[in-house]
Amino acid sequence: MRYVIVKHTGAEVGNGDELNGISFGGVGRGTIVENLQVYSTYDDGIEMFGGAVNFTNFVALYVRDDSIDIDEGWIGSIDNALVIQSENDGNHCIEADGIGSYNESEVARNADLIAGEGAGWRFREGIWPIINDSLVVSTFAANDTTEADDNYCLRIDNPETEAAAGDGDMQLNSVIFACQENSKGNAFGAFASEQEWAETDEGAQFATVASGAAADASAAADEDLQLLEGNHKVYSIAWVTSLVDGAAPLGSTAPTAGDYLGGVGLANDWIAGWTFGIEASNRAQPLWFE
Repeated sequence: MRYVIVKHTGAEVGNGDELNGISFGGVGRGTIVENLQVYSTYDDGIEMFGGAVNFTNFVALYVRDDSIDIDEGWIGSIDNALVIQSENDGNHCIEADGIGSYNESEVARNADLIAGEGAGWRFREGIWPIINDSLVVSTFAANDTTEADDNYCLRIDNPETEAAAGDGDMQLNSVIFACQENSKGNAFGAFASEQEWAETDEGAQFATVASGAAADASAAADEDLQLLEGNHKVYSIAWVTSLVDGAAPLGSTAPTAGDYLGGVGLANDWIAGWTFGIEASNRAQPLWFE
């Protein structure tokens, strides 16, 4: 599958039973998936039920449920991902389970996740991901303040997964979070909260963003938070010129490869010329955060 766009897929077939944009059921590593986009899907964008298929250059735009959903022991990688959720609809950028094999799943390298309504990453039963060089940004819209922990950046939802994180089996390498609600606040004994683990053990950085207030994370708009640039505000700024809380980001967030965190940069514009809904020449309406 090369240069494939799937739009307006999925449906509710029963109470609580919905169809995804694309489901990968036990798909093996011999299958090539490069430059894939899902747009405005009813349920999840892509969901892997086991298998070992790898993805290169993935875009999820306006997915109603989880943009990337992992189940049943998938063991694979996603290299370069751009996820953009709606301002008022959607669930998680990533929801991940590893039930079955409990093996390590390398979830993402260079992921740029822009969340509106919904949340960032949710790691559930038996998932041990490695995530490198990533941004999670949910500041363009004010978070829902009716609950203190429903628009979180990071959530670990299972004691076994938390224990694996504490033991070093789950890794966050070079990650910056910018959300009004940093974590769900779960604690099963290995550490006090997901944020504490990410900061102390993994060297991740959380920007300071006031709850209930929007903050533009693009270079032209905010002197304290500068992570994104370009006319569409989806391109990552070079790490050396980024700002978090008005200062250079922590050294522990320096990219493991390349010169920026996130899925796409102006110098490596792999989304240009084929994606739908991002470029002004190929979309129905502007992005909601432009």
